[in-house]
Amino acid sequence: MAKILALDVGQKRVGLAISDDLNIIAMPYKTIERIGSVLEIKTVIEKEGIELVVVGLPLLASGDPGSQVEDIELFTQELRADIDQKIEYENEFLTSVEAIEKLKSSKKKNIAKEEIDQMAAAIILEAYIKRIDARS
Repeated sequence: MAKILALDVGQKRVGLAISDDLNIIAMPYKTIERIGSVLEIKTVIEKEGIELVVVGLPLLASGDPGSQVEDIELFTQELRADIDQKIEYENEFLTSVEAIEKLKSSKKKNIAKEEIDQMAAAIILEAYIKRIDARS
């Protein structure tokens, strides 16, 4: 199996997380600025041997599209034009809140926004991995 890259796309930054080779563990990877991020994401894909990209889609609790869905879809279209890897969406409802809680539970005093973005991407990736495992 090849690695999976997950993206938590925000207005200013993009959090990245990568799976291990067996697609069991989701690890926070890095946070990059949104401007120019497609080129950097492409570099990460090549460097890490990524086969699949999972993009967090901000749905509401009801499952309906949130206010940022259109922006994320436009970003994904731009990314699709530059990479050959398959791209799938995963619901990212409350991932930033969950990321903050996870980071706070680690007893860390100062939590940087970049850490939250990376952790949110890891949570998106964990959810995706659980969902595809449940299908098999």
